[in-house]
Amino acid sequence: MARPMLSLAAAVVIGVPITDAHSWVACTDYRGDVNYYEEDKCFGYPRLWANRGANALTATSDGYHIGADTGYNYMPGDPCQSDFDGSYGNYNDDYPRATYEAGKVYCLAWPMKNHGAATCTNAFIPDTSTRLFHSDADATADPTQAEFKANNVNNVLLEEDCDADDISSDECQLGLEKHDSGSMDCKGFQRSPRFCDNTDRALGTGCFQAPATAGDYIFQWYWEFNAGSPYSTCYDAIVVAAGAGNGAGGTAGTPDEADNAFGGSCTNNAIEQFDTDGTPTPPTPAPTEISDDKFSGDSFVFTDVPEVVSDIKSGDTFNVEFAYTAGSGRTFEIEVG
Repeated sequence: MARPMLSLAAAVVIGVPITDAHSWVACTDYRGDVNYYEEDKCFGYPRLWANRGANALTATSDGYHIGADTGYNYMPGDPCQSDFDGSYGNYNDDYPRATYEAGKVYCLAWPMKNHGAATCTNAFIPDTSTRLFHSDADATADPTQAEFKANNVNNVLLEEDCDADDISSDECQLGLEKHDSGSMDCKGFQRSPRFCDNTDRALGTGCFQAPATAGDYIFQWYWEFNAGSPYSTCYDAIVVAAGAGNGAGGTAGTPDEADNAFGGSCTNNAIEQFDTDGTPTPPTPAPTEISDDKFSGDSFVFTDVPEVVSDIKSGDTFNVEFAYTAGSGRTFEIEVG
């Protein structure tokens, strides 16, 4: 008796590589060069950054200290890597929380930790989504993950808010551009011109426009390397009225790709997507300290700036008052303009 012939089919499954990943935000107001991290151009930090230890905090000329592994990477569970502290004890004078002016552009910085699709790796290093969320103004506790996702930082720029689960639209990504899977495009998390110099610790950056309403905010950087396996970094920031803070941010410099790692596609995100001029405003200098019995130094910065007096016409009068204590005679000139 003839036996039936069995037809065998072989299936080949081709998929995106699934590998381990980790990273974190190192600076929450970065105004330095896009090629190499500059510690003295960082003016805001994530929570408990000061606890990373001397080896990870000691600045190096190439900026690679931001990539030192100290266990700072965090996969939620709870949305944030550490709890909200309303006294802001998660910060100190050396590692303060950021101050943003409403509507101005600012940039985040992070270490690449080997996760870039470039000539020194391959075109199939994933970057599912890189987004930035925030709380409502004057939050007193960390939002839930659903609450964070309802407030994409880019909503301020859009006619219609980003959907909480939108991981594919450019306009919902940090930096307003998404990495295209399978390409070496230097976008999204992978915006790192010097990646091939040091794939572990090279600088990555992404920019955004600050919220329009002043107040105390909680932000969450939310990066998915593999879909459904996010890493997050939470940080606190003060948003003040335009002109009342540390000026506009943004990154400086022109991308100079190591080994033509991305085929010349890297851009300065702040310039390309937000029309900044590539020369971030230096923060207002700290006021000169005043000793108990006399002024020190030759110039002084007053931090309590008077409010703008509106509806003043030629010939109107108003009073300007100030007080001081001095051990000897002093002359003060007040210029009103």
